[in-house]
Amino acid sequence: MLSRTLVFVFVGLFPLIGFCQKSKSDSVRSNQQSLNVTNIERKIKYGGTQQLGLIFSESTFHYGFNFFNGLRYKRYFSGIGIQYEGLPRNNYTIGNFQFSTASLYAGHRYYLNKRKNFFAKAEAGTTMIASKFTNNNFQKFKKFNGAYGAIGIGFKAKLSSEVFYSFDLNYNLRNIRFNHEYNSSWNGRGWIIEKYDSRQYRLMLNIGLEFF
Repeated sequence: MLSRTLVFVFVGLFPLIGFCQKSKSDSVRSNQQSLNVTNIERKIKYGGTQQLGLIFSESTFHYGFNFFNGLRYKRYFSGIGIQYEGLPRNNYTIGNFQFSTASLYAGHRYYLNKRKNFFAKAEAGTTMIASKFTNNNFQKFKKFNGAYGAIGIGFKAKLSSEVFYSFDLNYNLRNIRFNHEYNSSWNGRGWIIEKYDSRQYRLMLNIGLEFF
């Protein structure tokens, strides 16, 4: 009778002990996963840059503004940005036309050292003509998007706990495309279309602030 009772006790206790151990293991695993997610969330930071750009091309020097916002995780900083070029008395000229441009791009930065003060960067996107052309009975304009791309290196220095001074030097491409159609009926030629497709390769020095 005693042996039978002991058998029943062991048979009943083993599954219960196993269930308790499994529940404890699942609980520890769940807590560990939750802790890992929390640690990752703490390491992900939202930040942005605001910079003045000095642009050197073949025959001109002008300047613009560069704004970039994104997420940083460890040594990686990725996001989207916009670069505006063309201020009063400083617009870019193709043919007889002056205009401003805006480049919308996706960017990625990789910090080269543990202190995260030296970095390499790459950007790719599209360039749009921001100025408004005047269409009338004598001339018409049609704007197209062009390519934009940049690669460069940079450095940043800490000013406060969340503010950094930053500058970078990059080599970039800006592609500007538009059609100009004008009325030449006075000489019997009708409407004539001029197609502009300008690819500009420039050096650009960006100077500004970063916020994290």
